[in-house]
Amino acid sequence: MARRNLILPQAAPQAGDLESSLIASKAAFRDLKRDWDRLVERAPDSSVFQCWDWQFIWWDVFGQDRPLRIIQVRRQGQLVGLLPLYIAKAGLVPGMGLRTLRLIGYGGDTAPDDLGPIIDPDGGPGVQQALLDGLAACRHEWDAAEFDDLAPDGDFIEQIGRRGWGQAVVQPGARISYVLLPDSWDGYLALLSSNRRWKLRRGRKRLFEHAPYRFQVVQSQAELDEQYPQLVRLHHDRWQHRSDSYAFSTPAYTEFHKRVMSALLAKDQLRLMYLVGEQGVMGANYCYRWRGGFYFFQGGFARPYEPFRIGEVLMGHAIEQAITEGQRVFDMLRGEHDYKKSLTNALRLRTSLTIYRPTARMLAYRTLRGAYRGLRALTGGRASEQHGEPADAPVGAERLAPSA
Repeated sequence: MARRNLILPQAAPQAGDLESSLIASKAAFRDLKRDWDRLVERAPDSSVFQCWDWQFIWWDVFGQDRPLRIIQVRRQGQLVGLLPLYIAKAGLVPGMGLRTLRLIGYGGDTAPDDLGPIIDPDGGPGVQQALLDGLAACRHEWDAAEFDDLAPDGDFIEQIGRRGWGQAVVQPGARISYVLLPDSWDGYLALLSSNRRWKLRRGRKRLFEHAPYRFQVVQSQAELDEQYPQLVRLHHDRWQHRSDSYAFSTPAYTEFHKRVMSALLAKDQLRLMYLVGEQGVMGANYCYRWRGGFYFFQGGFARPYEPFRIGEVLMGHAIEQAITEGQRVFDMLRGEHDYKKSLTNALRLRTSLTIYRPTARMLAYRTLRGAYRGLRALTGGRASEQHGEPADAPVGAERLAPSA
């Protein structure tokens, strides 16, 4: 595919010498790697999910033939702002698909946190407005826009609301547990309740007495190649008997994380940690090491060790490893599970914003969705077995109300 880097028509005057343009091809996306990485380094609140490797590999695996729409802002040639987007199309009727603008990383069968615009704090005034101007210039291409996992204390949401593009729905996002780490393992234990401290210590002792183990961290690509299939196997062993939906259950998900882990290992940003005993690998945790913190993404363990609280023991070792490396935070990422809350003492919130434009496609979507719900009500839910709802529809569509 040929490179496309189009200058956007401006919806409003830009400050100074800012210039917005559109990245619309995979080749141009690939060429942006160096500038993208430099911008992420300068943006103090950027996350591992916004780094070029995570975003580009996600697009390569999950983007398929969906239109790519990365808005970039430069000042005197230097990249100072990015809003990485793509357009998903929902099947309504032939030639009339609902077009939903989404952040890259959201919409495949993997779930990142902490997305949104990437802005250089030293990029000068007007960068965020220039990103929104770029978004305005291509708004004829989308009927709905979804911005998930945004920081609730930023003004990006407020600024979009002022644009008057349609109905804006703000919803609470993920509630993420984390802990600020002290300088020692004993210091961390002191942050916990006496009952939790006792369970962590007793769990380690009982597990080791039952099955002596070693705690190890993947250090090389060869070791990652060996241990990644173990992570997949252990995650399946942990979850497939509990849920119909679990991670590493599709080829795309498995391929994506294998590639991402390899890319981040080369930058010392991966922490794949595992317990190994005489019978082989007993449990594994998949974390990212990013800007002074560990971020827990996935894990799994062999069910025979569940009575010995191996999941909690493994998480304790991961937290201790973060302390040993001098990290300041252990973040559990999305997923409100009791074990996460029991090992942390703080909470951070994310926010989601959906915009519904009053377009013909949106009207058609509402009409078809209403008809589908009516049919389902008349058939006692049997319609869902024969007629699925439109794919890739906005997650907040059930909250639609007449546009102002």
